[in-house]
Order: sequence, then C-alpha cells, then structure tokens
Amino acid sequence: RLDHGGRALTVQSKMVVAADGPLSAAAKAENAGGINTMAGCQKNLAIQARAGDQALIFFAPFIRGGYGWLFPKSESVNLGIGMYTKRSQKGARLEIRKAFGRFQDMVFSRGFLDKAGLSGENVKSARAVSGLIPVSGMVPAPVSRGLVRVGDAAGLCHPITGAGIYPAVYSAKMAAPHIIRAARGSAAELGPIKAAYRAAFGRSQQTAVKNRKILEAAEVENMPAQAYLRLVKKTWVAFREYWS
Repeated sequence: RLDHGGRALTVQSKMVVAADGPLSAAAKAENAGGINTMAGCQKNLAIQARAGDQALIFFAPFIRGGYGWLFPKSESVNLGIGMYTKRSQKGARLEIRKAFGRFQDMVFSRGFLDKAGLSGENVKSARAVSGLIPVSGMVPAPVSRGLVRVGDAAGLCHPITGAGIYPAVYSAKMAAPHIIRAARGSAAELGPIKAAYRAAFGRSQQTAVKNRKILEAAEVENMPAQAYLRLVKKTWVAFREYWS
C-alpha cells in the first residue's frame, strides 16, 4: 500500500526490486528481516590537504568500531567518520556528529589540514551529511517470492570499510538477467540470485563479518595503545593480520 497525496493506493506487481538502502521499506513490507548498521558523517570542505593527493585513513578509540577518512579532491577534501553505535537512529545521529567534531579538530590540530582554514567560512558553512551503513553482511534472504534486494538493501556493503558503490552496481548487474527472465516467465527464475551474490561477495563478507564482531566487542575506551594497535591490524583490510 502506498500513500499518494493523502490517498491510500494499493499497487500489485509481479516483482519488486528493493534498491532503497539498509532501511529498505520494500523489504520491511515483505517482513524480510533487518540489517545492523553503523552511522556515517561527512563534510566536503573547500580547503586543500597538506598531504597532497594522498587518501588518509584514521583510527581512534572515540571512533568506536569504525574509522575516519580524509579524501582529497581537486579543490576540496571529503572529511568523515563511520562508527558503530547501539543508540536509536536519532541518538546515533547526535553521537556521530559529536564524534565528527572531535575528529575534525584532531585533523586540523595535527596539521593534516591548514589550521588557518579552521576558522574560515568554508569550514563553518560546510553542511554535515549523515547516514546509515549496513555492516551485518548479506541478508539471509536476498530473494523472497517476488522481492529482489540489491546493494545496501541486500546488506552487500562491506562490513568493515563501508564500501557500497561497487557491490550495489555489481549486484544489480548480476540480478538483472534473472529479473528479466522472471518478468517473462516465473518468479522461480529469481532463485539463482542468492548463489550469485554468495559467489561474488561470500568470502570477503564472511571475513569482514567475523572481524566486525571482534571490533564491536572490544572495550576500546581504556585499552592500552599497543593493544589498540593490535586490534586495528586485526580488523582493517590493509593488514596481513586481518586475513589470518
């Protein structure tokens, strides 16, 4: 059922493709199960990075279960964090924006961005954009009757890095031929989509979900520096320890 201008409409369809993110309304209507998320917050600042064209990743205990990033662009930088929170959606938004402010101050104070720019209008007026990132791995039923979930709605975003664009595009590409065949025939044609997702993302997601559980269970607030470094190496994709 849809609400259209205050009027309730009932729409029937042979198939529905849920490409509407981790809080998928289509999947919720189908009672297809939920997805655990972490919160992300980012600003685009019209300021130059001192590291030139290097993308930088930051780890700090106050960015719980996640990381910070500084991605340089031609005339600006993307500065952001993603972190795990057990709060409600509203509480998570407040928590991450507070943590983002702390992270922004840290980046400027340590010289990654010019301190003079911290008081500039470009920084003051930059709007923070926040959202939810699915981190629990692929949903148990990416195909349910005539419902097909792709991208974030299927939980295909990488549970550690939060990278979601490639899985979204690739999962749609994999699902499309099956959807076309199902439209011409039976919904049974959708069946192989789950196996295709597993073949493409299974090993990567299995390792990421295992390390995400380690990351979320860690009590990082009072953790000694060396122990925190070992945790980072165990739970970040760039280190050998992550894959062991």
